[in-house]
Amino acid sequence: KKELLMVSLVMIISLCGIAYCIVPGKTSDLYNHFYTLKDINLYGFGIKTAVDNLFVIKLLFFLVAKLNNYQLLSMFTILITYGIYFLLFYKFHQLNKNVKKVDSLHFLILFFALCNFYYVSTGIKTGIAYSILALSIYLIESKKSILGYIMMFTSLFCHGSALVLILLYLLNKINLFRKCRFGLLFTFLGAKVISSLLSKIPVSFISYIGSKISFYINRSTFTSNKIILITEIVFAIFLIYRCQKIIKGEDYKEKYNINYIYFLQTLVLLGLGTIFVSDVILERMLMLIAFLIPTLLIPKKKQKRLIYIFFDLISSIILIGYFLIRLVNHITFL
Repeated sequence: KKELLMVSLVMIISLCGIAYCIVPGKTSDLYNHFYTLKDINLYGFGIKTAVDNLFVIKLLFFLVAKLNNYQLLSMFTILITYGIYFLLFYKFHQLNKNVKKVDSLHFLILFFALCNFYYVSTGIKTGIAYSILALSIYLIESKKSILGYIMMFTSLFCHGSALVLILLYLLNKINLFRKCRFGLLFTFLGAKVISSLLSKIPVSFISYIGSKISFYINRSTFTSNKIILITEIVFAIFLIYRCQKIIKGEDYKEKYNINYIYFLQTLVLLGLGTIFVSDVILERMLMLIAFLIPTLLIPKKKQKRLIYIFFDLISSIILIGYFLIRLVNHITFL
């Protein structure tokens, strides 16, 4: 336990230090966030900004603006996002005392591939929202804690997509929905209708979510690097297969919380079901899945175990390599 805590602390401190040194390039979200910080610093909390519908994020922006050190925005985001992950990682090891070091390393590498440093340190909102949501799900599933529901509600005011993810989580409690979950592969057929309906509801937060959905589905499809997109699609399909094996009780020796597994599979199905209207949604679903990876995927048979680890490592090398190059190309370091 002490060894795990030390590794977690060293990694978090190191990543915070790197994040603090980031200066945004014009192609990153962080560039616009710095302008928002400048406006809040000059005109106060009440000024209209792009994060007005995300109260928690605006509070963070206000804090950073008043500290008058904009580099702290990425640093605080890394501290929250990766801090929550390592807390979940530690709790997983407390519950599963016989986890091998190779499996721990496997989970860590896969996490950093799916929840990459580039998006967390420059996008800000998504990493914070998804980490808080993942922690809330853990508290609900493991502790039956009312705090979990409070944190789940809080995540709504960090990123609009949290509403869709919370609805999916709650729907997964219903057996009928579980039986029909593969219908999410056809989400693309109704995505534009849903975004249009939400945009017309005269509640600012809901219409904001509708406009964000519309923004994503009206972007040029397949804007990502083709190799990265193919890697994510193949990984997602394989993840559906792995979850299905657990649901059917095959090949796995661990006792899994089946609610996690259904939720993971549902997230992947939604990501694949929207791939024809936007490649971004699959990427975001995998980002949330990254926090729940320790609930997976250790098969009983050694041969299958090695195949899974090898596949995950190849996928991780491709994704980490791409986003590292993207970070260096799009960001200036102090």
